[in-house]
Amino acid sequence: MPGDPQGGVDRSLQESLRVEWCKARARAHRWTEEVQLLQEEMRRTIAYHHWAAGWWTERVGKVHLERPEYLEGANAYARRQAALRKALRDFCVKTWRDVQTWVCLGDPTVNETLPDLQTVTDSVVSSVIEPDE
Repeated sequence: MPGDPQGGVDRSLQESLRVEWCKARARAHRWTEEVQLLQEEMRRTIAYHHWAAGWWTERVGKVHLERPEYLEGANAYARRQAALRKALRDFCVKTWRDVQTWVCLGDPTVNETLPDLQTVTDSVVSSVIEPDE
């Protein structure tokens, strides 16, 4: 009816619900993107620590060749730095091992079988990102 005040309320309520639904959908999309960015940052962090450990390992025996008295200390320092980077890499892998599972909770499009930790670690190590020089 044209003079029905209830009809105006229903339309207003529908419009308010539509606006709130759109806002909630936009928030969900932003959070999904944020999760993707965070996962990429985690992958790059692990790859960086792997690369840095290798870089320090390569330094052993290659610095202070003209000053043999420094060689032992420099080698010890390089080995220690490599060990620290490996420990950081392993800590990140261990700490973040369940993140993929948590991200996939409630998502029916995700395959039920997730790769095991060793597969993920091997994948990360094989796709090491070379930092800009």
